[in-house]
Amino acid sequence: MKKFEGWRLEELQFVATLIAGREMELHEQAHGVRSLYAELIREIRNRRVKNELNQMTLAEEYQRKAIEEE
Repeated sequence: MKKFEGWRLEELQFVATLIAGREMELHEQAHGVRSLYAELIREIRNRRVKNELNQMTLAEEYQRKAIEEE
């Protein structure tokens, strides 16, 4: 679709996950039941956050080593 031209696959997946997660939260609020799909979306979000934090930590470690070597 032209609408998503220029988007990377990771960006599309991230946005789709956010939208699906929000829809699941609305369903949970309306019916008081959390679906397996909602649990899956939460797990994906949690892993992404952990991965991003880990990547930041690795970048900081490389930066620190580079400064020490100078």
